[in-house]
Amino acid sequence: AVVDPVYPELSALLLAGPAEDRLTAAEIETLDLHADLVTLSGCRTGGGLAYVGEGTLGLARSFLVAGARSVVMSRWDVEDGAARRFMESFYGALRRGADRATALQRARADLAHAGYPHRDRSAFVLAGVGGETVPILADAKEPGPKTRLLWIALVGALLGMALGLLRRRRTGADA
Repeated sequence: AVVDPVYPELSALLLAGPAEDRLTAAEIETLDLHADLVTLSGCRTGGGLAYVGEGTLGLARSFLVAGARSVVMSRWDVEDGAARRFMESFYGALRRGADRATALQRARADLAHAGYPHRDRSAFVLAGVGGETVPILADAKEPGPKTRLLWIALVGALLGMALGLLRRRRTGADA
């Protein structure tokens, strides 16, 4: 992720491929998402420009505008191992039926118990719905190898569609 604090609509998710393959905050807002939870685990994905009465404009807000019910994001840089452990703990709690806010608290407590510094365990925050479970995760069992491959393929397909949309928009803008 790249966060532009001056022009928040230019904040973007960098996609695999050429440097211009990015999905900007402005483009995210045009999507019709029906996502229960979006997780932005990259560093500073909760950053942007703060406007009085509007809050912070950036990637997280764009996902909420596009229809996501909740967004988990980081407010500052987080050590990679800590971010991985946080997400494993967070999603583990969601799979065990915890609501989003409780899962976030449990992940923070897990990192504290493991000795990670306050900086790493407090970086992630939740915007949107917090007091509800994520039904598709709460009802799921621990994924097996076939399920993991299916998820990888699904994420790849979604990224491919986003990249196609981005290229189509750029081609239309060049015409």
